[in-house]
Amino acid sequence: MNPRWVSDIKIRAERKCGEMLKATAQGGERVVGRCDAKKFHDGTSKSIELIDIGIGKKQSHRYQKLATIPEEVFESALSSVSDNHLFFELRKFRT
Repeated sequence: MNPRWVSDIKIRAERKCGEMLKATAQGGERVVGRCDAKKFHDGTSKSIELIDIGIGKKQSHRYQKLATIPEEVFESALSSVSDNHLFFELRKFRT
């Protein structure tokens, strides 16, 4: 399997995850911050939390940051970067 192909798929999946995280937060389907959780008397929550979907706060932040990169810039970075430098080129957007 080509490592570049795997890297492309991974970075695209992370970007898509960031888009979905933003959408669920804006739509009120996901808890954003500590005070946003609406707990019921039995301890359940009406909204999804990051821990429920197996994503950490840092991952969520990185993925959402990737989602903010304009499509043209993102595609250009993917297509113009050599195999060895793909990770390092896109890393500046993952802070």
